[in-house]
Amino acid sequence: MASSTPANTTQVDYGSAMTFPWAAELWQPSEKAYKATRKGQVYAVRVAVEPPGLRDELWQLMAGELTSQGEVLLDGGTALYRLDSAGIELVSGGEDVLDSLSWSVNLTLSDAVAKLGADASVRVVGEGEPTTRRRDE
Repeated sequence: MASSTPANTTQVDYGSAMTFPWAAELWQPSEKAYKATRKGQVYAVRVAVEPPGLRDELWQLMAGELTSQGEVLLDGGTALYRLDSAGIELVSGGEDVLDSLSWSVNLTLSDAVAKLGADASVRVVGEGEPTTRRRDE
């Protein structure tokens, strides 16, 4: 029997569901994400750019399309930080934390990677408490 749940809906066992009007192919909020952000807490998704040497090229491409605040790129309600040579951390908080993160990972980041060509890819390597903090905090 076919499921009636759309592919871009995440169902969690405590009865919540979140549907995005975009495809959530790269990252969908986990049950852990739902529980951690019920009150709008700050949450992060960490990705690795492959091959690692393309991370800076990807960053420059996104910097031309997003708002830049020093070393941080702003994509609506999400802040993007460079991590190690291949990593990017996307951080958001507030009532739309999961919407913002999903948009930034599944649309902004995925679209930018696609512009780099067939050799470029990105994969989610972690999520949870942010590892980066703004320098002025």
